[in-house]
Amino acid sequence: MLRTSLPKEMVYAGIALTLAAAAAIPVSKLLNDGLPWRNTGSVISQIVPASQVHYVPYGIDRGICDRSRLATDITGGSNAARGSIGTILVGSSAGSKMDVVDQNCVGRILEFAMDSRRVYWRNGDNGFTYAVVPTRTFQDTAGAYCREYHTSASHGALLHQIHATACRRTDGSWRQVG
Repeated sequence: MLRTSLPKEMVYAGIALTLAAAAAIPVSKLLNDGLPWRNTGSVISQIVPASQVHYVPYGIDRGICDRSRLATDITGGSNAARGSIGTILVGSSAGSKMDVVDQNCVGRILEFAMDSRRVYWRNGDNGFTYAVVPTRTFQDTAGAYCREYHTSASHGALLHQIHATACRRTDGSWRQVG
């Protein structure tokens, strides 16, 4: 039996190279027909015109909403933070605890997450953990894009869950319709 031993530095270098190669084609770029949450193919398997590649901000493609980056964009007046939705858990104690960053996380998830993609975040100020899963995308009779989604908010033993629908306005913001 032939047994070789590699120095741990070589093993670490191999792991680093593997991770770098995996990041060469970012998961945060999605092929679409102009709407980031409409998947029409794979960036990896196709040559994609630049007009069809979109950056997915705030870690949404990785299943998180990066509150600190989003908050920076909101306070800096960035257009990237545009598109918030009102309090999504209307009538619940959890919904009343959502701040403007939480609301913008929901808006960004509705804008960028694929159907069935669960996106989490935690508000360190109020201790709530949120999750949003867009479940269905469709156009209403007026032609606006709408999304059904599930939302949950938890704090300790407290758990609130809702199923709602929001439609995209022409300015890019989302309004809850059901």
